[in-house]
Amino acid sequence: EAGGGWVAFHLGGGFKRWPPASFEALARMLVERRSCRICLVGGDLERQDSDRMLDRIGTSAVNFTARLSLAQTAHLLKRCALLVSSDTGLAHLAAGLGVPVLSVFGPTADARYAPRGERSRILTQPLACRPCHVAPTPRPFSCGFERKMACLTDISPEVAFAEAERLLDAGAAA
Repeated sequence: EAGGGWVAFHLGGGFKRWPPASFEALARMLVERRSCRICLVGGDLERQDSDRMLDRIGTSAVNFTARLSLAQTAHLLKRCALLVSSDTGLAHLAAGLGVPVLSVFGPTADARYAPRGERSRILTQPLACRPCHVAPTPRPFSCGFERKMACLTDISPEVAFAEAERLLDAGAAA
């Protein structure tokens, strides 16, 4: 059972995903500085990245990716202190359940698509080209910015850690 010290990570989001190395660095910070336990959630599309992240962050993590139904994932999320995700549907599910959510938004219009709720926070980069993901978009998506996907790659794990700490502290005080 996950308790107050568990932080869920969802590595999905397709082209709108925060880099796996950034997720990994944030997870290590949460483990080392906050003694958090990490659980990984998601579907088949995230399985390979979750397995790789589990190998890199070690025994303080449990990988539930592609092992739970949506209902079981919701049950797990309700027991977590925080969900860290990119722009994904699971972020909306967690927010709807009242779970604090830290979402990293890149090309998407966060004002329109971010999870709602006073316990949801988003991280973005103030770039002139943002947001660029507006429907309908040609497939496959291609970033036209000179520093490809800077809207995601320029959000540091340190900035995410500071926001995660605020959400965890607020949850502990409630």
